[in-house]
Amino acid sequence: MQPAQQNTWHVARGGQTYGPYTWEQIVEHTSGGRIGRRDKILDPRTGTWAKPSQVPGLLGSGGAAVIPAGLSVAAKVAVGVILGLAIVLGVVTSIRYMPTSLDEVKMWFDTGSGIVAQNDTPITAATAVVPPEGLAFKGTFHYQTAERDAPGGALQWDDPCYLWIYMYDDGTCASFDFGTVDGWPVYLLTQAGSHYVFESSKDSMVERVRVVVDITDTSMSGTVTNITPEISSFMDGTFTGQAITYEQYKAERP
Repeated sequence: MQPAQQNTWHVARGGQTYGPYTWEQIVEHTSGGRIGRRDKILDPRTGTWAKPSQVPGLLGSGGAAVIPAGLSVAAKVAVGVILGLAIVLGVVTSIRYMPTSLDEVKMWFDTGSGIVAQNDTPITAATAVVPPEGLAFKGTFHYQTAERDAPGGALQWDDPCYLWIYMYDDGTCASFDFGTVDGWPVYLLTQAGSHYVFESSKDSMVERVRVVVDITDTSMSGTVTNITPEISSFMDGTFTGQAITYEQYKAERP
């Protein structure tokens, strides 16, 4: 039986404790990969701390948070189709991210919330501790795109934007959403205090971006730069915004 009646769960990470969470939230964060193998969970049924794999009903028999073990035959066929589309779309103007490897596509299927790029560059500062639900912000993105017939060769745009910074398997990632674009997935390159630098995977077949952001408990401000301008009309932009709850982010994200 799932312990839905117990709503005082806590998570310990990096010397800090987060919560309380409901059982449903613990399941969601675990299945989404946002509670990692190094985290500990305080089980209110027993009053003890344990690894996620040791919490009865969370993973394995009877658990609602079981993560798929691998891709099915149908999923592998879908992977081929998606990768084929990525190759085609990578040579035309596009501002939508496409998966670029089997590993990235598997993460897409596993998390249901976009691709999480794996770190291929060492982090040069201590990683800030991010709670299981992540850090969510909402604001405005002012950016420009290259247009052949526009005055000065560029058009200016203003769109609502969202930034979600979260952990995935002990790595720090982020998703930057704006307008109708459902997230640029980026991973942490460097972090010093409240200053973060994220970047798309170097193996991406479509546009890659660098997101630089400073955050506080209540606000964010930063820049987005296209580091592969030859395959996209997007150029660069700036954004500012305010902190919101994870629940609001889930409800409002494009």
